[in-house]
Amino acid sequence: MTSQYVKLIIATLCGLMLISPIPPLHLAYSQGQKSSQLYLPMIVSPHNAYAPFGVETFALASDTVIANYAKQLGPQWIRLNTIAWRDIQPERDGPYNTNALMRLDNELRVAHNANFTPIVTIRRSPTWATINHPKPIACGAIREDRFEDFAKLMGWLAARYKDRVQYWELGNEPDIDPTLVETDAFGCWGDINDPYYGGEHYGKMLKVVAPAIRKANPNAKIIIGGLALDSPNTTDPAAGKPERFFEGILRAGAADSFDIVAFHSYPWFSNRPLDYDYDADFSKHQSGVWKDYGGYTLGKAKFLREVMAKYNVSKPLFLNETALTCVQPPRGPCPGPSPTFDRAQVNFLIRMMARGGAAGIDMISWYMLEGPGWRYSGLLDAEQKPRPIYNAYKVFVEMTSGSLRPVRVYDYDRPDTIVETYRFTKDDMHVDVLWGADLSTYYVKVPPKFIKAYDQFGKEIKPIGPYIPVAFESIYILRGR
Repeated sequence: MTSQYVKLIIATLCGLMLISPIPPLHLAYSQGQKSSQLYLPMIVSPHNAYAPFGVETFALASDTVIANYAKQLGPQWIRLNTIAWRDIQPERDGPYNTNALMRLDNELRVAHNANFTPIVTIRRSPTWATINHPKPIACGAIREDRFEDFAKLMGWLAARYKDRVQYWELGNEPDIDPTLVETDAFGCWGDINDPYYGGEHYGKMLKVVAPAIRKANPNAKIIIGGLALDSPNTTDPAAGKPERFFEGILRAGAADSFDIVAFHSYPWFSNRPLDYDYDADFSKHQSGVWKDYGGYTLGKAKFLREVMAKYNVSKPLFLNETALTCVQPPRGPCPGPSPTFDRAQVNFLIRMMARGGAAGIDMISWYMLEGPGWRYSGLLDAEQKPRPIYNAYKVFVEMTSGSLRPVRVYDYDRPDTIVETYRFTKDDMHVDVLWGADLSTYYVKVPPKFIKAYDQFGKEIKPIGPYIPVAFESIYILRGR
């Protein structure tokens, strides 16, 4: 019996209950089965299931190989940074060019067939709607007297895609001044000379645009354009204070005009075995600016929540772009792709996913799927074949899908054992993800109701007597509840 047929039967019986696959049986606790293809249904409450897994791709509809790898990876979310206002409406008061939406239409068709939840980002305002100084390009904040035009467009888009798109992201890394970029792929709303870096202007836009989106689709969720948020405290006077952009949005009174706060995180690889998610590298290329806040993932989330608390606001957080990147000389210390870099990416991904989930981050999206990717961030290589990071991400999704939100536990700690552990709980078992705090090898005790242990690529680890070895690389321990 195929997995699709099994799921169909259960779905029919359970109505509104959500069905999620548990890991393939070669990764699960049933030792009597050998098939690696069969999936069994698992029923969880849609309100409790933790499904943060995301990925971004520009080739979902144009390359069937890449699309198939996206499906096999099994993410919940797909970020589509696809459409440009200037292509849809090049002239003010002109008709909307639906041909400019053909790519999005095709991407949404593929996303629907794969059961992805799409997040659609809109950027690149037309010149007639944009503050074009000091650069005569379309990279700049939308003029205040053109907010209504943008609201009309977004209302039209929300109505057009009412049944296919529920998540709209307005801009991409808006907290960057246009004088600092050479393209309008990101940035544009920032203002170095403004105390709140242009955030209040962006907030005013939200107050005009949000009602139009919600009128067209009351179920739509409005996402602040993913914030670059490079530092919690910019010290260069000439650089302004970009970290105040988000506070500017709240100062404008726009808290009720968005639903989700998105942010980005890109630590650099420096050819050393470090916990890069903790921002531990104080090389000449990185300053460790997020270390005191808890690192890139936890630190940025903490910073944004502190800003919200100041204004009595509470919103979900999406980490909708992240990767460990290889920045090559002269800008960075990474010598290029290597097995050492591959291992560091895998270690970063698992730590970031586990810590982020426990910290209440609701969506985490890797940038990007196709290779080689930006600064070798691709899950696939230049020939569009899986890299180690792809395989590790796939195992992580399989291992933890259908679980509750992870929590930090200390079951394996002893005075001579320093490990970090996060527990993903399913209906009848725990999946514990753990790793050593340093390059030492530790030996944790085989827990009660032990089922199996696996490395980060899904290879079984056999206990050594009453112990299981744990090193810097993550492992999974499956145990009964």
